[in-house]
Amino acid sequence: MREAIRAGNGAFFEKRFPNVKLANGMPRPWLIEFNKVQEASLEGLSLCNSPMWNVVLRDCAKVKIEKVKIDAPEYSPNTDGIDIVSSSEIHINEVLIHT
Repeated sequence: MREAIRAGNGAFFEKRFPNVKLANGMPRPWLIEFNKVQEASLEGLSLCNSPMWNVVLRDCAKVKIEKVKIDAPEYSPNTDGIDIVSSSEIHINEVLIHT
């Protein structure tokens, strides 16, 4: 499937995965996503080998991320540590990211 997509055959993907947006070549889930979350925390976790982005904060406010370890092998595709999208008042402390 990856070869068909790279060759520009998006219809091949759309037929197999209807209503799924084609992003980064193949559909892969984020490990943790906060979407429109207010006043939350993510603490004391160890995240390993996410298939795509590890933590995504989208349209959030007042989120605290503390004492979190994020690890992915060097060959992993597009495994960002923390992606902050259209969010405010995000506090990140004591976070180790190796991706």
